[in-house]
Amino acid sequence: MHYSTSPIDRLDHLRADVNAISTIWHQQTTKIIPFWRNRVLIEQKGQQTPTLHPLTRNNVPGDAKFQTFLGATGEIHWFSVELAPDAEPDLGLLLQGTETDPAVCSFAELRVIGPHLPRDDGALAIYARAIGNWQNRSSFCPNCGQAAELVNAGHVRQCSNQDCGTQIFPRTDPAVIMLVTDKHDNNRCLLGRSKGWPDGVYSTLAGFVEAGESLEAAVAREVHEETGITVDDVRYVTSQPWPFPQSIMLGFNSVANDTEIKLNESELDDARWFTRQELAEFGEWGETSDRFKLPRRDSIARYLIEYWLNKPKLGA
Repeated sequence: MHYSTSPIDRLDHLRADVNAISTIWHQQTTKIIPFWRNRVLIEQKGQQTPTLHPLTRNNVPGDAKFQTFLGATGEIHWFSVELAPDAEPDLGLLLQGTETDPAVCSFAELRVIGPHLPRDDGALAIYARAIGNWQNRSSFCPNCGQAAELVNAGHVRQCSNQDCGTQIFPRTDPAVIMLVTDKHDNNRCLLGRSKGWPDGVYSTLAGFVEAGESLEAAVAREVHEETGITVDDVRYVTSQPWPFPQSIMLGFNSVANDTEIKLNESELDDARWFTRQELAEFGEWGETSDRFKLPRRDSIARYLIEYWLNKPKLGA
């Protein structure tokens, strides 16, 4: 599944070693993933698969911020940086001294390009984006309101007020996402669509975990809140980082005790039961056809649906 496995060794034991991080930053072999306005630099020649296009230290602009150490893949060390958002970066300057033609490079929205990147590239980019989103949202101490400075190679913020000294760590918001099947007919699953989605797209139900709530309780509550259906036999399947802006999706299967949908229109635009045969006729996210459409191929929702389609019975 996209984004859930990463090739990188995070080398977290090095983060507090300022000298080691500085030495790695200045190595010519170090690669740096640049972001600009939540967009990542990619390279794509013609119809070839797009790939990340990391920079070397010599090509990183002086006003770039958040020099965050990500870790290593083999002998290659990785950082990420945020480029100044005010003006579009000059690709000629960013690629100066390299053999790369600026015409084949661009800054692409990760949420759009992610499904098309090689899986290792996608996992690296998602990791870097998750850290960058947290950094952009945590400039001040939540305890006293003073500025919070980045330490530990970008992975911790330290309150600048010595009387406070609060440390702030990257935040991840847990969300449950679940495929619900009919207890009396395992050939059917429950899908819904949110307002604002592309026409015809149906996906698994999902929602954020509330304070003091177990994951299983969150699954049951969200399904009932959105559709009026009660579920049990909640079983964990897999998880996926989803930093848009800072979530992790925790995937479950569950079984409906009743099947009458009482739609909560403030939560969903529609919800329906679909059979395996009907799902086989669905189109793809992004199509302009009139067919119903499946969620994006890089999403955990798509994984849960395909997991169910390929299993004769959940939990088997």
